[in-house]
Amino acid sequence: MAIDESQSPETIPDGDAPDYAAEVINLSETSAAEVKAEMVRMSQSAAELVTATEVSMHQAAVNRIEAESVSAETSAAVMVDTTRLVTSAGVFGVVRSVESSIQGSNIGILLGDSTAMQESQAGLVISRQVSGGPIRSMIMIAGQVNAPVETTLDTPRALLAGILGGISFGLVVLLGNRLFRR
Repeated sequence: MAIDESQSPETIPDGDAPDYAAEVINLSETSAAEVKAEMVRMSQSAAELVTATEVSMHQAAVNRIEAESVSAETSAAVMVDTTRLVTSAGVFGVVRSVESSIQGSNIGILLGDSTAMQESQAGLVISRQVSGGPIRSMIMIAGQVNAPVETTLDTPRALLAGILGGISFGLVVLLGNRLFRR
């Protein structure tokens, strides 16, 4: 476990994972509850909350990130709120970013202004502009798309799912009424 804090930190124990605050914090093979700094570098580490101007992650996991700039390689986060996200081979739950560059990553929900995705997957993408390479998405809402997109639920499949769902619901209600009349 290596922790390098460039300035004197405030360390407040919180169970097993301490809190860290400094100008620059380098975390390697450790975990923390809360990290606050101008610059946070994480390698093979985990944290509950990271608040910083700049965050750099390599094989790291964070529950929530609040930063101006996030760079993540082979990392994961549940919630990311940033101005600029650059990631490769990452896994993210919800991302809110003004500008995103995503390479070979999986994202649950992406909300953004300008999104560049290469060989990536997303459940829901809402962005003004989407560009890049092959993108797989369940639902994409975008003002301008300059990329090949493969949606899981296209219009004919959505129509078929709606019809089958309606028929199934009708049959269940019909059978329920006949069973309870007796």
